[in-house]
Amino acid sequence: MKLFVRTLLAAMLIFGLSNATSAQTITPNTTDEQVQSHLFPYSGGGPIPAHRHVNPDGSQGGWVANTATVAPTAYIGPDALVFGLASVGDTARVDGYAMVYQQARVYGNAVIRDRAQIFGNARVFDNAEVRDTAWVFNSALIFDRARLGESALVAEGAHVFGDAVLGGRTCVYGKARVHGSVKIVGNIQVTGTTNFSGTLEITGDPDTRKDPALMTSDD
Repeated sequence: MKLFVRTLLAAMLIFGLSNATSAQTITPNTTDEQVQSHLFPYSGGGPIPAHRHVNPDGSQGGWVANTATVAPTAYIGPDALVFGLASVGDTARVDGYAMVYQQARVYGNAVIRDRAQIFGNARVFDNAEVRDTAWVFNSALIFDRARLGESALVAEGAHVFGDAVLGGRTCVYGKARVHGSVKIVGNIQVTGTTNFSGTLEITGDPDTRKDPALMTSDD
């Protein structure tokens, strides 16, 4: 009888340990999307929760952090990134290796492509396009049919709109306004409260600081 009891207790112990081991190896019932993550640049840490955007045509888009917002009608290229608290809405397009991040917003029919970056609190909307290695950041606004290319930079509270075109290493910042049919290409700085409008083309290396009248090549 004692032998039977000892045998029964041993069997119960083995059964209990076996169940405990099995319980520890149970895999949670999670989907791929719940466990996906991606290492975004400038994030200051390791991979963060993210997912691949599904484009309107059903194709797999680029990585979007779960903290960012992308409309189902927007297109995100397979190598493009949207992260931070950024948003891409309407039928906007972010393609190539372009990035939209921090609190930036891209919407309307705007196009961000190549290696362009939109960040800070910048807004790009309407039919504007930012391409090549151009940057738009701080609280800058790019809208209407404006075009930024090459290494152009628009920052702080500057606005570029109308049919304006910026190229070269043009920098527009401060409270400057560039609009109308203005085209600026070169190593040019437009700052302060400068207001370029109408039909105007500026090329070369002048440095425009506070007023168009101050434009010189050796300032």
